Amino acid sequence: MQDVALGAEEVASKEFPVSFRGFHQHEVRAFLAQVAAELAAARERERSQRHRLETAEAKAASRVLTDDEIEAALGEEAGRVLHAAREAARDIRARAEEQVARLVREASGEGSRAEQEAESLLARRSEEAERVAAEITAEARRQAEAELERAKAEGRQMVAEAQAVRERVLKDLARRRKAAHQHLEQLRAGRERLLEAYRVVRTTLDEATSELSVAEAEARAAAETASLRMASQPETTVEELEAELSAARDLGLGPLPPPPASPKGHGASNGNGAQRHAPPLDDRPRDEPAPLVVADAPPEAVMVPPTTPEPVLHDTSATFDPLAPPPPAEELVEHSDLTDALEPAEVDEEAEPPEEPLSAPSEREHPNGGVDDLFARLRAEQTRPEPESTAAPGPASASAPTNGSESASTNGSESTPAVGARNEDSAADDDEELLQRRDAELEPVERILVKSLKRTLADEQNEVLDTLRRRRGLASLDELLPEASDHTARYLAVADPVLVTAAGLGAGERRDPPPVTDLAVALAAAVVEDLRARLQRVLEAADGDEAAQAEGISSAYREWKTARVEPLARHHSAAAHTRGRFAATPEGTLRWVVDAEEGPCPDCDDNALALTPKGGVFPTGQRHPPAHLGCRCTIVTGRH
Repeated sequence: MQDVALGAEEVASKEFPVSFRGFHQHEVRAFLAQVAAELAAARERERSQRHRLETAEAKAASRVLTDDEIEAALGEEAGRVLHAAREAARDIRARAEEQVARLVREASGEGSRAEQEAESLLARRSEEAERVAAEITAEARRQAEAELERAKAEGRQMVAEAQAVRERVLKDLARRRKAAHQHLEQLRAGRERLLEAYRVVRTTLDEATSELSVAEAEARAAAETASLRMASQPETTVEELEAELSAARDLGLGPLPPPPASPKGHGASNGNGAQRHAPPLDDRPRDEPAPLVVADAPPEAVMVPPTTPEPVLHDTSATFDPLAPPPPAEELVEHSDLTDALEPAEVDEEAEPPEEPLSAPSEREHPNGGVDDLFARLRAEQTRPEPESTAAPGPASASAPTNGSESASTNGSESTPAVGARNEDSAADDDEELLQRRDAELEPVERILVKSLKRTLADEQNEVLDTLRRRRGLASLDELLPEASDHTARYLAVADPVLVTAAGLGAGERRDPPPVTDLAVALAAAVVEDLRARLQRVLEAADGDEAAQAEGISSAYREWKTARVEPLARHHSAAAHTRGRFAATPEGTLRWVVDAEEGPCPDCDDNALALTPKGGVFPTGQRHPPAHLGCRCTIVTGRH
């Protein structure tokens, strides 16, 4: 049954053309609606019938027919055949089930046996595997232990070799360090010896220059004074001369030889007119210098033969050994005696007065020899204490009792200054030893401080230049450097612990070091303020030129690292050491010890003139050194 091609909706909505004489539309529409309803009902009945048909067909296909139904449908014979077939099927099924059960039982037995065999085989294989694994494990353990022992042996050998190499390196370093220390000590000793020689030469040169500038004028004035004094005295009569000769014969003195005519001889007369002449200098060999004869000498006067002249100071051919001991000290003649020796001798009544004042014989004969002797005398005064004089009676001691008494009184008056000079020399030696010990204590501290400051300056220079490169020359001072307080704290952190160590060295082991934060702040501020000012000037002068800025910045840091760090570090280290020494000094009077290493200072010299109670102020207003930047003076317990 085919579906109706025309549906109910189509019929109901069908439109017809309307002619002049057509149908009535309402009636046509009503009829069409009725037709549509009929069609819908027919379609519903058709759908119901199809459903029932499909249900019946499904039931017919799945139903099992009974024997009676089959016999009724097929007939009796077919029923018997079908019954026999069913019986045969039941027998076959029973036998099959029995056979299947038997096969299952047999298979179960075979499976049990196979399972047992498999289990036994698995047990055997497991035992064998465990045994083999145990053997392999034991062998591996033995090999591992052997390898471990071999590695340990190699490690011990390597450690022993490393220790041997380390000991060898340490011994070599110790040897090199000892040699370096020895060389350094030699250099230091040589430096000290050279400095000492330089000081002596400088002092000697200054004294010799000042002495030579006034010696000639003083000699001329003394000669003129003596000439006028002798000219004003009355002439000796013949009777007086005969009386003197008679007195000389009574004393057992022979006739004196006549004075030589050569102007190279020199002599002196006593107050009575008796003359004394030294032998001519030309009568002695050149290698043996003439003894220095003191005119108008009392009985206690000394005639000291000078030693072999030293080489001239400006002789550059002589080599100098800084480790050699100082040259032997020469025998000295007091300056007053030397001045007396330069005075002209009294003349005989028949002798004509000289046309010009006489000068010292050594200067007339040997113009260079007098200067050399003067240098030798001044060097000897700097290198040895006052020599002890040995009294030797002169040939005219009996005829000059008045002069002898005057000399004795003069020697007595000069003994007290000599003792004072020796005390001053002893105090100077103690001060020099104190300053040298202080410098030895501060030397490693100053070296560490200088090295740390230079490292900090180098790191900061690298940071500044790196920032300048990143900014391409358009950086300001605040971009290159941290804040002023942070900048100062950077150097304060470097300087403060080192200065505390220096103060501890000055205070000693039994006292805590005094606070030195102000010194560290002053050091850091000195570095920071100068660097910031210089870098600001460099940035302003370069006007954005990166190369000029980099060159100016490097120049500023280079000047600090090479020329300014070390003096600043040495000054503050010495100041911290002196502060520690001041804190550890007991109550009492203090004495300012001048260290002239950095040059003379009038303020320090004024402070060293008098003792000052601890806590008081010295003449220039300080309680303790330093008095100025670069001052390395110190203090000791006061003593006269």
